[in-house]
This record gives sequence, C-alpha cells and structure tokens, in this order.
Amino acid sequence: MPLFGSRSEPEAFAAVEHTLAAMLADNQTSLDLVRATLFDGAPVDPARQELRETDRRVNEGEREVRRLLVVHMAVIGPADSPALLTYMSIVKDIERIGDYAKNLMDLARMGVDFADVEDTPVLRRDFDAAVDILPDATESFLDRDGDRARDLLAQCEDLLSMCNDGVRVGVGSDRPGHEAVPRALMYRYLKRVVAHTTNLLSAVVMPVDRLDYFDEAPEDRDPEDAPDPT
Repeated sequence: MPLFGSRSEPEAFAAVEHTLAAMLADNQTSLDLVRATLFDGAPVDPARQELRETDRRVNEGEREVRRLLVVHMAVIGPADSPALLTYMSIVKDIERIGDYAKNLMDLARMGVDFADVEDTPVLRRDFDAAVDILPDATESFLDRDGDRARDLLAQCEDLLSMCNDGVRVGVGSDRPGHEAVPRALMYRYLKRVVAHTTNLLSAVVMPVDRLDYFDEAPEDRDPEDAPDPT
C-alpha cells in the first residue's frame, strides 16, 4: 500500500506499521478502561494499574519506531525522507492520545464518577462519540483509505465542536466547582484525543508539511492547504 511517498517496498516499514498498530490498540484499551471507571463503576486502582501498563507499552513503541526509522535512514538515505518525517509525526500523535487517556483516568482517581448523575446520558454519549472513532481511524490509517479518512475527518470536525461546547458549558456553569470543573476537563481532554486522531487521519490525505492542518480552528486554516476532496 502507499507509504507516504516512500521509494522502498512496503516490507521495509512492516515493523513500523506493526508497532503503530499495537500502540493504537493499547490506546483504545486505555480509553475503554477510563470509560469503565468514569461511567460503569469499575474499581479505579486495578484499571489505573492496567492503564499504566498499556501506557508503558505505548511509550516503548514510540521509542522502537524512532529506532527503526533512524536505522532506515542510515541504510536507505534521504530518498524516503517524506515517509520518515510522516511516521515521526504520527508516532508522537499516537503517544499523546495515551497521555490524554491518563489525564482522563486522573479524574477517576480524584473521585470523579459520572455513572449516576443527572447528565450521565449526555456525558456518556459524548465520551463514547469522541473515543469510539479511534478504531475506525486506525483502520482507515492502516488501510490508507483516503475516502474513509475524509469521512472520518468530517466527523472529527463535529466532535471538536462538541468538545468545545462542552468546555464552554462547564466553564460558564453555575454548578459547584467540584461538578463543573471535572466536566470541563473531560471535554478538554477528549478534544485533544480527537485532535490527535485527526492528525493520524490527515497523514492519509495530506502531505507531510500539512499534517496538522486539521489541528487548527476552521477559521484559522488556509483554504489553499485544504485536502483534495477526491
């Protein structure tokens, strides 16, 4: 499959692709653990310990990808520079998703519990929407499915707006601080999960110099940098 302008055979990056796929799967596990603690009453300590293990694997995966790319650069030379730079950018986005899963777990560690509050249905709906797009994004990325990536990027735009609204409501809420702050933080952390997911998807449809195009607010984007709609 196409590898971001690489002149090498796909097998040359097979280990990189395998490691990225494992990192993304671990991130999904981490987000599922967070969901269980915040919304399903799962005990925090064992979930937090498991999340620490998945995060450790993600961090190890990031280092392994960097090592593989450095070796590839030393052997092949600059011909594969676009692919190498793209992978370097992507692996950081994947690692950051894991970091925000840890931030969300910290809410549970501090006693936040959204399992039985008046706005549980809304909070659960929005949490699910923000994290459940990751498996689809992973599949689109690994398959280099440009059409699906564009569809998912459009969904991510809506999710970013949803998260912005959630932060705004939390900040302006008349609720006590111990209720308003966790809600605002949840939406803020979910926004970053979605933003890093858009960067993963943008690698399928954008050149290396515009990978973070969707990380900017829509009004701040240069229309000339927009991806090809086809």
